[in-house]
Amino acid sequence: MPSDLPEIHPVHPRHGPYWLELILSVAALVTSAISIFMAVQNGRVMEKMLQASSLPFLTVYSGDYMNDSYIAHLTLRNEGVGPARLMNFRLQLDGKKLHNMQDIMDICCHKQHPSSGLSISNAYERFIPARGESEIFSYRRQGDADPFWHNFDEARAHLQFDICYCSVFADCYRWIEFAATAQPVASCPADPASDFVP
Repeated sequence: MPSDLPEIHPVHPRHGPYWLELILSVAALVTSAISIFMAVQNGRVMEKMLQASSLPFLTVYSGDYMNDSYIAHLTLRNEGVGPARLMNFRLQLDGKKLHNMQDIMDICCHKQHPSSGLSISNAYERFIPARGESEIFSYRRQGDADPFWHNFDEARAHLQFDICYCSVFADCYRWIEFAATAQPVASCPADPASDFVP
């Protein structure tokens, strides 16, 4: 006849001393903690490696001769390994802030524009791919007796730059003319009154 009493299981005997089981338990906890710590550290290392593999470095490339022609130009070049988002681009000439090409022409060329040869980028905020470049402006000399050429090229050679840009991870950097490297900054605050917009 089946019984309604609960089934009683016998207590299994210990396989070793109490202190041995305690040591094994503590060792298992320590091993788990070390594994978690190593996983977290490995994740941080991988994140840093990913950021390093996406690091941009914007510089300014400027000159008056390229492609076998006399062309005064100002170009942003990304020498880094990741794309860069240009946030602030600021120019000064003889201590004066420049806001557009008209400001350059006012200083260098008696407020006159050449009838041809001047090319201006209309884009401001832009992504520049790794090892890529983005032209700001260029002026091709119009013959040997071009009245604008000398003054325009002289002004180009005396421009001062202040650039702020960010990586795809929103890490931002500021590069000032002749700096050996870009300095990390918290952000690139907007200041339309100071920006140069071609």
